Amino acid sequence: MATTALRLACLFVLFGTQAFCWKCMFSYNQQHTTNTDCIQLLEQMGGHFPLQCLSEKMTIKFPHKVLIDKHLQTRRSIQLTLNNIFHGINNILSKNKDKSGWDTRKSDLFKLRLELQNDILGKCLSKHMVQKRGRVLQIKRYFKKIEDFLREKEYSLCAWENVRAELKNLFVHVDKITAKITKLQI
Repeated sequence: MATTALRLACLFVLFGTQAFCWKCMFSYNQQHTTNTDCIQLLEQMGGHFPLQCLSEKMTIKFPHKVLIDKHLQTRRSIQLTLNNIFHGINNILSKNKDKSGWDTRKSDLFKLRLELQNDILGKCLSKHMVQKRGRVLQIKRYFKKIEDFLREKEYSLCAWENVRAELKNLFVHVDKITAKITKLQI
């Protein structure tokens, strides 16, 4: 009787742990597709970068230090970094987009893809997980600078086009750190 219970407990731990890991792995196998879809939606929702906006180039770039290998050595640290990035993008896109001239259907679809991916990420993360404060602050500062740029430019078409171009570039970096996950041990 005790050995049967022990066997069942071992099977539960074995398969329960694998199911949890597969669920998280599944989200990362899908992340590349989501990244590609998001880049395409960003391109489709605004078209080509307007020539009149070339003089208003945004000089804000993502802090690449947060993507350095020594900071992203575990799946959890990558998950937390992605979670912070997606949260920042959603926050930016909740601002006044009236002057953006974007296709609202594509823009809404883009936000939905991000929210779904963030929900999947949230299922893989513990609420009590802590990320290095410096990395979180760098990501928050980056998005704060984008917010300030939008506000300073009064949420103009050119300001939003610069943000859209930066977000496309950001998804290229997201895809690079996503690729690291498949190389890491659980």
